[in-house]
Amino acid sequence: MREYREFILERHGRMKEVRAIEEPHWREIAALIRPDDRDFDAHIQRRRDDSPIYDISPLLALDDFEGGFFTNATNPQNRWMDLSTGDEELDKYQPVKAWLWRRSNQVLASFTPAVSAFYAEIPDFYGHIGAFGWSGFYCDEVVGQGAFNDRAIPINESFIDRNAAGAVDTYHREFSLTGRQAKAKWPGDKAIELMRDDNRAVFVHAVWPNPEYQRGKLGRAGMPFAAGYVSPDLKDFYIAQGYWEFPYAAPGWKRRSGRPYPTGPGHTARADIAMLNEMERSNLVAAQFAAEPPLLATEKAKLLAADIEPNAILYGTMNQENGKQILGVLQRNQNLPVTLEVAEAKRNLIRQAFRWGLSQLIAQRPQVTATEFLGLKQLDLQLMGPGLVRVQNEGLTVLVARRFNMLDRAGLFDGDPPPPELVGRPLAVKYGSPLSKMLKVNEAQGALQFLSALLPVAQAGRPDVLDNVDLDNWVAVVHDGFTSDPTLLVDPRKRDAARAQRAAVQQQFAKLQAAEQAANIHATVAHADQAQTLAQGRTQ
Repeated sequence: MREYREFILERHGRMKEVRAIEEPHWREIAALIRPDDRDFDAHIQRRRDDSPIYDISPLLALDDFEGGFFTNATNPQNRWMDLSTGDEELDKYQPVKAWLWRRSNQVLASFTPAVSAFYAEIPDFYGHIGAFGWSGFYCDEVVGQGAFNDRAIPINESFIDRNAAGAVDTYHREFSLTGRQAKAKWPGDKAIELMRDDNRAVFVHAVWPNPEYQRGKLGRAGMPFAAGYVSPDLKDFYIAQGYWEFPYAAPGWKRRSGRPYPTGPGHTARADIAMLNEMERSNLVAAQFAAEPPLLATEKAKLLAADIEPNAILYGTMNQENGKQILGVLQRNQNLPVTLEVAEAKRNLIRQAFRWGLSQLIAQRPQVTATEFLGLKQLDLQLMGPGLVRVQNEGLTVLVARRFNMLDRAGLFDGDPPPPELVGRPLAVKYGSPLSKMLKVNEAQGALQFLSALLPVAQAGRPDVLDNVDLDNWVAVVHDGFTSDPTLLVDPRKRDAARAQRAAVQQQFAKLQAAEQAANIHATVAHADQAQTLAQGRTQ
């Protein structure tokens, strides 16, 4: 126990040294766009200081970045993810599609507010990515309560390290708790019980690849990731853990060679944000000089600043002998230091850094058509594409995969085994953006219009024109455009069996009709032969 405790604390010290290199840049960014996150010591609590901020446009741009990611990546009003085999043709096979649909529904249900705070926490996750270029998110189950602990981890509590492939495989979270909070979290622990309720101690939660991992072994030795809680303030405190999957997701925006911490839009826009604030400060000073200009007076003037007020009579400000003013005004507002056009150009650069393209274009052109909107939306997603893919692959996919495995281990899938085509096959996560859904709707509407255009031709005496349409594929396109529920489609095996049965019945019916027709012909011929024989007999 002591060895692991010392190992965690020693490595944590080294990780703090590495992160300390990045913290000055983070503080500058936080002071400009996230003033509540300007302290990167998790144990220091200062009051909010937004004094360096003179223009809120950068804060709004970051809010738009956060909202844009939430809308395009994890909007609970949309079906934002589905499980996939990675093979589009296999995914369309109805038994596979139906099973993946049921599993996806269970995974999505595990993120709902009834069992998880996921949708309340994920916006902060995106906000940290926009400001600092990375973020942390923790996912675990609340044992015995049928719920999940989903939480965005503040940057000031997070320390990461990467493996040789560049993936985050070590995560330390440093936080502090009072004695009362610690006793509630770890009831019965001897070291915790010695704490006073109002005392505060520092704790570190560390997760790293398990060096003693053995596949199939019971207990923590059989888990790929080792973990533990330690406290530099409580020498006898250590709680060992293990995880089947890495419980933290830590995606990055732009990686840097040799550094574990990436950069983000906040780094890109920092200089322009600082310049914009200085522009606005200069304009405010100029406006103040215009409203309350300095007064120029002689030594003999006895006028005080408090005497200058509306409708006041200012005695002693005119020379009685020549009528000249003794009191003058210093003019400093002939031209504003920074024009509104220059400041707005700087704001637009900041908005572009935060991928705020679509909102700006629609604001400038509110009367856009549906086609133009789709084009603008596609352009907006293309601008966000590289970062969105990283956030999905390094962040959301990690969370979804862990959630799927937790549900599987809990036995939720036991009564519904996968079809034979999926046995032993790894699954992937497929994300559905609002744009992709709109494009599918357009495809479905195009398919309906295509068939509608052919029907008049068929009704006009050319029914063979419908031979050009693959109706099964047509149904699939229309179905995928208007709904993704596979239960509305019949299993192809049942469909083909029904078609075969119907064809057999039709064939049998055709045989009966042919036999009946042959019998009728035979009877008619026999009757004709009999009539002819009778006629010949009468003639003789």
